[in-house]
Amino acid sequence: MFINPKLKPIVELVISRLEKNTYESDIKGFSLALTHGWKEAEKHKLNQRSEPFLNLLPISHWEEVIGNWNEVAIAQFADFIHHRYNVKHAPNYFGEELLCIEGIKDFAYFNSTNRTVPHGVKKGSFTRLFLACEASLKSLNA
Repeated sequence: MFINPKLKPIVELVISRLEKNTYESDIKGFSLALTHGWKEAEKHKLNQRSEPFLNLLPISHWEEVIGNWNEVAIAQFADFIHHRYNVKHAPNYFGEELLCIEGIKDFAYFNSTNRTVPHGVKKGSFTRLFLACEASLKSLNA
């Protein structure tokens, strides 16, 4: 495609802004999908990228949505976490997500050991998420 050299900086600026708006829209859409459970969020295109994205949302948001999920959604997310970082070069690809995974691990640990959370499948799902995060952190710190 031929672009007039005088117009090239303007075209590049417009493209850059469009890409930024699209990316921000993707993050908002993913954030909203999370409120409906992991299965819904898993379908979102932001989740289809093989680059860091969990760290794009604050840990407080993760705590809120995970805290509202049922035990099935928590277990599905735990499986995702377990498999996501079970690759040879995880630190190279997903190192930016380390702090987020630590925050989710702490939240899962709190809920798996908190006496106010009744014993049952949901508490077990929090334990599963805690263990998945722990294993993932070992991969990320390797």
